[in-house]
Amino acid sequence: MLDNARALGDELLGARLVDLDWSIVFMLGLFIVFAFLLTKLITRPLMKSQEQRYVSMEGAREAASKAEIVAAETQLAYEKQHTAARQSAVEVREQIRDAAITSARSTVDSVRAEVNAQIDTSNDELVASAAKARAEMKSHVDELSSALALKLVKAGGKA
Repeated sequence: MLDNARALGDELLGARLVDLDWSIVFMLGLFIVFAFLLTKLITRPLMKSQEQRYVSMEGAREAASKAEIVAAETQLAYEKQHTAARQSAVEVREQIRDAAITSARSTVDSVRAEVNAQIDTSNDELVASAAKARAEMKSHVDELSSALALKLVKAGGKA
């Protein structure tokens, strides 16, 4: 087995990996011809079409950048208007709130004044009714006290 390995090693060492002959020159020539043809037929037309596309899109790019600027300006104007509208709404809300508070206070004050007037009138009527009741009671008290005194005197004489 060792002899077989040596024989194989000697055979491999004697063989060359690449044989240099005229076929390599032919392959190199064929490569150059195909590279030239591909460049002429495919690469250059493709590059020209890419350039034309880039040039035709240049106007669209400029229009897009202008449109972006206009959109930004429009958005800024909208935000300013929105902020002004909010501030106006806050002012109107505050005015309405103040008017409502003022109206509520005036209503409460007028109701309070009316209630106080009714209380005063009721107190006056109550004082007048009390005075009238006292006057009526005084006459009844005088009659009752006289009648009671007479009964006591009569009852005292019999005892």
